[in-house]
Amino acid sequence: MEKRNRLLEKLLQNGRMDSLTFFLAIVEPLPGKPNPLPDLAPHYLETHRSNDLVNTSKSTINSRWQKQSLEIMKRHQQQLAANKVFHSAVLIRDLHTGEVVVYQGNIPCEMDPSGGCYNDMANSLRSSGSILKPFLYAASCRKVSCNQNRWWLTYRFG
Repeated sequence: MEKRNRLLEKLLQNGRMDSLTFFLAIVEPLPGKPNPLPDLAPHYLETHRSNDLVNTSKSTINSRWQKQSLEIMKRHQQQLAANKVFHSAVLIRDLHTGEVVVYQGNIPCEMDPSGGCYNDMANSLRSSGSILKPFLYAASCRKVSCNQNRWWLTYRFG
């Protein structure tokens, strides 16, 4: 506050501010500490930042779905970790528009002491076997009865 008041006094003395503006500025309280910005999709933001798209793109992330998918992924990751699978990702697109509505690039860092949580698993390169698995699964479901809901929760790319 002292620094602000000294600056205001200099502006008044130099004639860059009239006395009424000075008085109003002095009695105005300083703003409080800013609230933290939400960090719901850090990997999505980092992908856009690294491609210089942050200032030119509009996010289509649905915050409610993003939060729900994170909770589901946290619960499911505990089961995956028992099988030595330590990373996972969730990417959901709107079928009609193609827009990304959920982007979980990896598990939260509090679940990963190794630091691998910073790797964006949703955007990582895939082997041909990983790319073909969803199609092979879909083809097998046509021949036998498959629990498709279970597949969506347990399938892991990469």
